Amino acid sequence: MKKTLFLLIILAVFSGCYPPTTTEPKEKTVVEFPKTQEDCLAKGGIWKKVGIYPNPICNLPTTDGGKKCASSNDCEGSCLAVDLTEDQKSSLMRGPDGIGMEVKGKCTSMLRNFGCIGFVEGGKVDRFLCLD
Repeated sequence: MKKTLFLLIILAVFSGCYPPTTTEPKEKTVVEFPKTQEDCLAKGGIWKKVGIYPNPICNLPTTDGGKKCASSNDCEGSCLAVDLTEDQKSSLMRGPDGIGMEVKGKCTSMLRNFGCIGFVEGGKVDRFLCLD
């Protein structure tokens, strides 16, 4: 029952997302996140309850967090929009109108990210998601 509810929540969260405007292939290494606190901490991770996850999970640091980027291909993690104004964030949350605006990006300091964030590809906002 809990698993079904969790999957329904995930589906509801992502059903309102707008598709990315670019389709560049990404050659990222698939990360296997540690399943235990001991293994997480041994890899320099942070073990805690975040978002809608019912139990603590591991979040691992990146080696290039804070580096300027124009695309997630420039980063170990993701390239996120920085310095968005409240009006820009509001516009992006309402729909695709702000998708494609030119922005400055910075690589994430952690592999898993939460909150309402703009992903940068090609120096422009590619998608804006609210991740719990």
